[in-house]
Amino acid sequence: MQKKYIKNTLLSIAIGLTLPACGGGSNDTPVTENKPTPATTTNSISFPASWFTLETDEDKQFFIVETQLSKRNNSFTAQSNVIFQQQNSHPQIDIGDYQYILTKEKLYYNQAGNHAVDLVENKNNSITIGYGSNGQGLTTTINYKIIPLANRAVTSAVITNQLFDQPDAIESNYLKLKTAFQKSSATFSQNAECYQYLNSKNNQETISFNDNFTVNETLEQWIADKQSNNFTVKQETWAGYRIAFVMEQDDPKNAHDHIVVEINHQLYFAYYDGTQLNDHSAYYSDPQIFKDGICNLYNSSATDTLKTALQGLPRN
Repeated sequence: MQKKYIKNTLLSIAIGLTLPACGGGSNDTPVTENKPTPATTTNSISFPASWFTLETDEDKQFFIVETQLSKRNNSFTAQSNVIFQQQNSHPQIDIGDYQYILTKEKLYYNQAGNHAVDLVENKNNSITIGYGSNGQGLTTTINYKIIPLANRAVTSAVITNQLFDQPDAIESNYLKLKTAFQKSSATFSQNAECYQYLNSKNNQETISFNDNFTVNETLEQWIADKQSNNFTVKQETWAGYRIAFVMEQDDPKNAHDHIVVEINHQLYFAYYDGTQLNDHSAYYSDPQIFKDGICNLYNSSATDTLKTALQGLPRN
């Protein structure tokens, strides 16, 4: 099957959004029974680990979300909490995956997009997570590098280039937060480290979509409509479900509009991802930033220091 559309967002294929999550809205630290493990010396990710995102609401007020990944008996859970918000902001947290993930072998469904995910392997600067037991189903492998943060400033470029990733932004609230953060004098402790995602790869092709991705046509009507526009339509059956798609060369600019799947007589448009190796450097306009290092995930020691610095930002 030819590539139709690949989601062009780093987090959608990185470890964060492929893990189950439960929402949060408080400033409390997520509760977990995991005990922090020391900084790794075996080229593996140390859990629990967290990542941080700077978000904005409809009124352009900013808030910061911490998502903590915890592992128990090789099963992952994630919890998100708002750790900082400007006055009058209205935080909303949405970190779920797609509700439906279809492969040629199986349909994975979860109402909230919180698919159960297990750790298959975590060593040699590579982590593999699986949607099926013992890694027998859909898996994603992410290769990463470990960036030591001992004694480095929280304002280091490896932090700010990811957290404040809008170099051309001129919005006053954003610039105020960025400037205030740059004045922080905090440094990381000896055991602090972070992890940079280098590339990722699925072991199976996937078609992903949500309940609200409905198409008000039958599959036959959709096919007829595309063919009337001189598009070549191909049909396949994945895990017992019919799909149809337009060949990308027919309409490359609108390729994302041209794949549908039929579930229980309802048609949905969907997003396709293949088994190609996704180079994460492609998600950065400046290749030097990626080469110099980007922190996508932090171990518990680095998390504590960075979280404290972020919570000290001005709220008005």
